[in-house]
Order: sequence, then C-alpha cells, then structure tokens
Amino acid sequence: MKYYRLCFKQLSKQKLWKLLIVYFIIYSMIILVSYLSNFDFDVNLFNIIIGNFQNDTLLSILWMLFQIIFHTYIIYLFSTYDKTNSFEFIILRESNKNIIQKKILLLLAITILFRIIVFLFTYFIFFRSINFPYYSLGFNLCIHIVIVIIASIISYRLDEFDL
Repeated sequence: MKYYRLCFKQLSKQKLWKLLIVYFIIYSMIILVSYLSNFDFDVNLFNIIIGNFQNDTLLSILWMLFQIIFHTYIIYLFSTYDKTNSFEFIILRESNKNIIQKKILLLLAITILFRIIVFLFTYFIFFRSINFPYYSLGFNLCIHIVIVIIASIISYRLDEFDL
C-alpha cells in the first residue's frame, strides 16, 4: 500500500497538480458568482457546487460532467502508472487481484477525503446563508464512490486487453 501511495504522490507531482488547479479555478468561479450574486442561496445551488446532480440547470450538468471526467481521468492515470513508469517491477509484484484491490482502496480513500474537503470548504463559506442538508454529503460520496469503483473496474479490464 505504501508503494501505491508513493505512486499517487509521484503522479500528483507530474500531472495531477494541473488538473487540480483547473478544478479549483472553476470551483472558485462558481463559489464567487454564487457568493456575490443578488439572488438567495438555496439548497439546489449548494448541491450543484458540491457536485450533486441537479437536472434543472446547464451549470449543474456541466459541472457534474466535469467532475466525473476529472475523477475518471485520475483513475485512468493511476491505473496505468505502473505500465508507463515502473514496468520492470510488474513481474515481481503480487497478483493482479491484490494490486487492483489496493489501488481501489487508495482511490476510495483519496476520493472520500477530497469530497469531504470540498463539502467543508463550501459549508464554511455559506454556513450563514442556508441550513445545510447533510444528506447531500452522503449522496455526493455515494456518487463518487460508485464512479471510482466502476471506472477502476473498466480501466483494469481494458488494461488486460491492452487497449
């Protein structure tokens, strides 16, 4: 598990920091527009900001699509990191099943931590404007956990076929 944490750290230094900057720029713009706007802040806007799907606005659809693509791309980069950067150690490692389980656990932990940080940051900005529905955090975590699991399985299945 320590090796995969180091791989994720190295991948973050190489490629993921650019994605995180783009994510936080877009996230900051959405927060800034929401905070400075003249209309009342409501639960739907809060759900849009933290990434829950609301089918009523184009902003919600685009932001959710961006977050799904963001997480899927991170999963793809992490799952293919071994083949691109440490190919010589693949034969010496444990079985594919153990590798996949450890990587999925690490991705789940990172995703949960990231989603909680986004939720808390949004909460601390808007806590005076609205009573927050805490089920939004649970729903958001469930969505992204499912995304991590599905994208990881698909990524590793495609990796078996060398697509």
